[in-house]
Amino acid sequence: MAIFTYVLGKAAFSDQTQWYVYAAFFNVILTMGTETSFFRYYTQEPDKNKVLASAATILLITSGIFLLLGLILIQQFAGFLGFSDQKLVYILILTTVVDTICVIPFAYLRVTGRPLVYAGIKLTNVMVLFLFTVLFLMIIPKLVISENSFYSFWIHWFIQTRCHSHHHRQSNSQRFYTVVIIPVPDQNQMATG
Repeated sequence: MAIFTYVLGKAAFSDQTQWYVYAAFFNVILTMGTETSFFRYYTQEPDKNKVLASAATILLITSGIFLLLGLILIQQFAGFLGFSDQKLVYILILTTVVDTICVIPFAYLRVTGRPLVYAGIKLTNVMVLFLFTVLFLMIIPKLVISENSFYSFWIHWFIQTRCHSHHHRQSNSQRFYTVVIIPVPDQNQMATG
């Protein structure tokens, strides 16, 4: 938190807080209690593949609908949420969709008794998020100020976007990392237990 208030200031950090409140709210709506239901049915149902496929399909469909409607109605969505920058709403939509899609794979890790893998991914996520936060909010802005020609790409990129967008970039970079490293359920293991 200290990094955000130091770099962004209190007013901009307040906007970030509002953004995260909406992200959490939409995530709760999109997941619809699927994670809890997944735990219940996975332990009771003999056909584990059916439970996994059903839960994943439901979340993919609802996320797809949310993504499609959000992108089509982005201007109205931005106005309703009180964001003047549609880019923030676009990032909000993508963030919520990625978080929702990751719910069942993470639940699968927990229900199959692999808490160390789950904890390892989550702890790595925190470290990656911290590193991207420092990179996008502290290091890149200093490179912009130095105006070294070696860093001209970063200067151009940073000047064209607002500072708070970098906060969302680091957050979404971390989410992309999560999607890449999250293990895919092994069909043979699911069939046996």
